[in-house]
Amino acid sequence: MRIPSFILLVVLATGRLVSQVNAPPRVEATPALEDNSFFIEEAYNQEEGVVQHISGFLYTTTPKRQLAYSFTQEWPLAGELHQISYTLPLMLTAADHQTGVGDIFLNYRYQLTDHQNWAAISPRLSFLLPTGSASRGLGSGVLGVQLNLPASKRLSDPLVAHANLGVTYLPHLSTELGSGKTVKHSLTTFNAGGSIIWLAAETFNVMLEYTTNHSVDRFDNGAVEESNQTILCPGVRFAINAGNLQIVPGIGFPLFLTRDDSSMGAFLYLSFEHPF
Repeated sequence: MRIPSFILLVVLATGRLVSQVNAPPRVEATPALEDNSFFIEEAYNQEEGVVQHISGFLYTTTPKRQLAYSFTQEWPLAGELHQISYTLPLMLTAADHQTGVGDIFLNYRYQLTDHQNWAAISPRLSFLLPTGSASRGLGSGVLGVQLNLPASKRLSDPLVAHANLGVTYLPHLSTELGSGKTVKHSLTTFNAGGSIIWLAAETFNVMLEYTTNHSVDRFDNGAVEESNQTILCPGVRFAINAGNLQIVPGIGFPLFLTRDDSSMGAFLYLSFEHPF
């Protein structure tokens, strides 16, 4: 299987990050809002004694009108080195009125390097639980696994960059064809992307995120189907600090691109972060 060129480029960039993790500590930059992205994962684990609650609302119109809501809760585990979290998705499809919980993510992340190094790197391992109904199109119906490697770098006082590289594997899927016949297949999806964040003020950011997925579907009869989807999302976010509570609202306007189509959507973000 030919690996797409965009993934090779991100591999090279990530290798450069890893090769320089022992470089001298960076010059301390002005504190600013850095860790509330929409489609890109940052490499900052939760601080010790601080929990974060994240809600995301995504509205799309293609291939059908759909509202997807996700709730993520992140907890530090015995310090900042380890982090556990879960993501609970809820989907509402207007076309066929299908509503319900999707596949739940259980996540573990390790802070390999932090902002004191040349770049922050935090590998993540996730298990995808088959909690969504596969027959209703809300889940895969199988236990899946996902690996993601996020890296974050403060380029200068007003600029932060993030890069992601990952893979998701869903084995032994069953899909019912229109004829009533069921086919077995396994789906592997490679993801790569990055973002650039302008820290316009200590509590206000302008964002541009890019992520792309390359999926390879292998059927038991030997057939292989491949597809790509790219998301380009400009957006803004800001922070409201109320004592020990930080509230971060944000809004983005993602552009979804495939080989045959393109469509716009809307994304609303809301985070609450506080000590526990």
